[in-house]
Amino acid sequence: MTGPYPPPQQPWQNDGSWQQPQPGQQPGPPPPQDPTAAPSYDLYPQTGGWPDPNQAPPPQAPAYGPPPGPPVYGPTSAPPYGPTSAPPYGPPGQFMPPGPPQAPQNNNKGWIFGGLAVAAVVVLLVVGFVVVNAMSSDDNSNNSGGGDSGNSGSSGDDGDDSSAAKYKEVDDLCSVVSESSYSDVLGAAGAGTPSNTDYGSGPAMSCYQDLEGNEYDLGTLATNATLFDDTSQVASTYDSYLSVYETGGVTGTDVSGLGERAKIVFDDAIIPSAYLIVQDGNLVADVRLSTTEDAIGDSALQTAVEAVMRDMLTGLAA
Repeated sequence: MTGPYPPPQQPWQNDGSWQQPQPGQQPGPPPPQDPTAAPSYDLYPQTGGWPDPNQAPPPQAPAYGPPPGPPVYGPTSAPPYGPTSAPPYGPPGQFMPPGPPQAPQNNNKGWIFGGLAVAAVVVLLVVGFVVVNAMSSDDNSNNSGGGDSGNSGSSGDDGDDSSAAKYKEVDDLCSVVSESSYSDVLGAAGAGTPSNTDYGSGPAMSCYQDLEGNEYDLGTLATNATLFDDTSQVASTYDSYLSVYETGGVTGTDVSGLGERAKIVFDDAIIPSAYLIVQDGNLVADVRLSTTEDAIGDSALQTAVEAVMRDMLTGLAA
């Protein structure tokens, strides 16, 4: 047997007789197939003979079968938007909140005190504005009352006021403050920046210093002293200075033993700070101390600013 089917039998004729096949009728080799054409399946194999009537014919294949290779979306390939792939427009991924803010590093403290330095300059400008306004209002009062305004330009005698010359001007306000007065609170100070200005009613002095503490703690010390030729301007200037810090419900606390009037105001809005202002004779003086050392309490700050104020009153005494 040369094929899956038995050898061909004699073909039946219409009259029921047999006829020997002619040589030309013998099946020949199959023609060459076009590789690009779709596969086809003959009903009768060309290498066998006629099919056996007693044997079931082979299963017929469709004229065009499925293309070779796995299907586009078969069981072995993931669907375009399956459980392992996110759809193009699905719910947003889980948002991870940012971490907690980091503690400021040492190089960040520089700009903090740069801002404090600017604030100190603003305070000085406010001081000058208050002094000029006080001088102008007092001059107008004296002129309307027929008083002698010629003494307003003098540096000492002002009628019966015996305290007119209690304090005098110095060239460098930084030099009158001892470093030991605040070293217990914060370390050594850098080179101070003194400034002297005359607003017309008397000289005004100031000093600004950067402080360097232990373990990279920083601080600032700002001192101001304004002298008046006319002591009637002192009280109003003191009240004006104090109002700059007594804002937003903040009230100063009276301090005894320093001048005629003294108050201290604590401010922890940015960093621990203490502001002390004193009125005495022909002088209004104030001290502001700020530090990044949170462990320092209000009591230690008050001790330091009071010591600095005593140095100022002693160094400016006439």
